Amino acid sequence: SAITCPAAGDSLAPGEAITCTATYAVTQADLDSGSLRNSATVTGNTPGGPPVAPSPPSTVNVPTDPQGSITVVKTADHKTVAGVGQTIRYNFAVTNTGNITIRNAQIEDRDFTGTGKLSAITCPADISTLAPGATVDCTATYVTTAADVTAGAISNSAVVAGDPPFGGGRIPSDPSTAVVTLKPGPSGLAFTGASVETPIGIALILLLGGAALFTITRRRRRA
Repeated sequence: SAITCPAAGDSLAPGEAITCTATYAVTQADLDSGSLRNSATVTGNTPGGPPVAPSPPSTVNVPTDPQGSITVVKTADHKTVAGVGQTIRYNFAVTNTGNITIRNAQIEDRDFTGTGKLSAITCPADISTLAPGATVDCTATYVTTAADVTAGAISNSAVVAGDPPFGGGRIPSDPSTAVVTLKPGPSGLAFTGASVETPIGIALILLLGGAALFTITRRRRRA
C-alpha cells in the first residue's frame, strides 16, 4: 500500500523520530518463494540548502513458513465382486493439503496383488501443478481373472509425491489401500456343458432321466 506518516512527519527537528506504515497482502507466489524481503530508504530537503542524501537502506526479511503436504485416497467402486471378467474402477483423490504449490505430482500404485494388468492411471486435469486446497480425481480400471477369484481378494496401495516450488526433496503422501473381495459367480464358471454341481446341471439330469423312464414304460406297455 501507500506509505502513510503522521502529519508531524512534514518536518523533522534534529533528533526527532516518527513512524510511518504500509501494508501488504501476501500472495501464493510469496508463500511459494519461502520468504518476503523488502528495503526502504528516506530522503528529505533542508530549509535552504540542498536535498539530504538518501539514507542507507533498511531491509526486513519475513519468512513465509511454507508447509508442503499432499494426500491420496484410493477407493474401489465395489467392495465385493463376483466372478471372472468383472471390471473394477479405482479412484485416486489427490489433494494438496499444504500452503504451497505442489509441482510434478505423480501417482504410484504399489503392491498390486491382481494377476492381470491394471490400466494406466488417467486424470481429467493436469496434476503437475496443484494449488493449495486443490483436489483432482484420477481413475484406473482392472478386469478380474480366474486366479483372482481363487485368491479371494485383490489389494493394492497408492502413493503420490510432488516437488515444492523452491526446490528440495519430493513431498510424499502416506499410502492409501483399497481391498476388493472376490467370490465365484456366474461369470466365473468355465464349462462346455451344464455342470452336475450346478442347479442347471442337476435339473437337466433329472429331466433327461424322467424322459428316459417315461419312454421305457410306454414301450413295455405296448409290448
